[in-house]
Amino acid sequence: MDGKPWETLPWYFHRVDGEPVIFAELLATGQDDVETMAIITEAVRGKAKAIHDQLPLVLTPDRISS
Repeated sequence: MDGKPWETLPWYFHRVDGEPVIFAELLATGQDDVETMAIITEAVRGKAKAIHDQLPLVLTPDRISS
């Protein structure tokens, strides 16, 4: 295997309780009604530091509004 193992293998993150992971995102409709989306990220912490320098901002159900 070339490179570092974490550069070539997929990683799977999940909640311990099995519930869906909810990412913070921004949605916008741009020119010509093109819809765009960006996932908001934050600095990585914990075990994930060995894999990447940023992670999606994960929301808990009490932090969600529609």
